[in-house]
Amino acid sequence: MKTLKILNNNGYILHKAKASSIRSLVENAVSDGVNLESAVLRDEDLSSLNLKNARLNFADLKGADLSNTDFRYSNLRGTYFEKSKLTGTDFEFAILQDADLRGTNLEGADLRGTNLEGADLRGTINIPQRWINFCSRDMLYVFSRLTWELAGLKEALQAGRIDGTCYYGKCACLIGTLSNLNGTIEEVCTNIAYYDEGLHNYCEQWFYQIRMGDKPKDNPFAKHAVKLINQVLKEEKKKSKTL
Repeated sequence: MKTLKILNNNGYILHKAKASSIRSLVENAVSDGVNLESAVLRDEDLSSLNLKNARLNFADLKGADLSNTDFRYSNLRGTYFEKSKLTGTDFEFAILQDADLRGTNLEGADLRGTNLEGADLRGTINIPQRWINFCSRDMLYVFSRLTWELAGLKEALQAGRIDGTCYYGKCACLIGTLSNLNGTIEEVCTNIAYYDEGLHNYCEQWFYQIRMGDKPKDNPFAKHAVKLINQVLKEEKKKSKTL
């Protein structure tokens, strides 16, 4: 064994010890409670490791093999996962707030209880159905409370005039766009029972994946949102016929 190091993005040594590989160095560091914030572990093979309770917030894990890795209860806020292998990865109750998950494959990943506020999932494939269901249920609830604004919201989606990152302006997020159509943000939230704006809401996490210029034909999040809007509009049309 030789002395190996884990560096941060400024070249500062976060941890060093004798180990047979970076794999074992990282696993032992996490087990010992070492803070690996901003660690640079690009393209490393960390698959199937026990990294439960890891402190890897703002780490650079681009291209790393993290398939079947146990990240339960870990702090992964702002961590860079772009193009990492995440099949079967266990993120149960992990903090993935503001994490970059673009271009990853989440097939078989466990996102139960995971904090995904502000996480970037654009280009991600095989997102667990459980999270999609939570977001869909939340969107349907909001849409059903604001049916008069749905035609305008649909038009904005189709024209690429949604930007899930901001509340104000002609190109805004879900709640911002609804307020552009009718009233202020406060008024919109008042019309949605027990609702307060923020990325803690699954519907806003979904719309966060839609940026200015994205349209249903090239953004699956926009496409699914339009599908749900059509579903609500169809139900409203049926109701009006029975009156």
